[in-house]
Amino acid sequence: MNLDNRLDALEARVRLLEDQLAIYQVMAAYGPAADAGETDQAVALWTDDGVYDLHTRAMVGHAEIARELEGEWHQGLIGRGSAHIVSMPKLEIAGDSAVATCHSRLYRREGDGDYRVISCSANRWEFVRGPQGWRVTRRVSRQLDGSAESHAVLAGGAASSEP
Repeated sequence: MNLDNRLDALEARVRLLEDQLAIYQVMAAYGPAADAGETDQAVALWTDDGVYDLHTRAMVGHAEIARELEGEWHQGLIGRGSAHIVSMPKLEIAGDSAVATCHSRLYRREGDGDYRVISCSANRWEFVRGPQGWRVTRRVSRQLDGSAESHAVLAGGAASSEP
């Protein structure tokens, strides 16, 4: 292998590592933004027409995702103390698109000050690289309830509530 080929291979490896790190940062940014009530920061992780398919309903676009985060249930949750936690994902990158598969947990602070897990989910995140870097085009989240649907999300499929 000549020097040019080695440099090309090294550049490709570095770019892949940079892409992985950038995607990890996008995924890791959601929980702190959601828990701090920073709706604008949270929705900015999605493309303008991005989809958040959450258990039984799908939100399309920044306005619908923001409505969910600013809604009574979520505001009550973060008002008590919450932690949206995403596990380290299995990540597949192909050019300017990527898919991450992981678990997520949602903790809620209880009256005694202890935290309780109130949700454990299978997640599939789909990304696209655009002018602003990597953004979420679709996130599918299904409760880990033993269903074929939640297993399919973890196995690499994407159950969908539409659209």
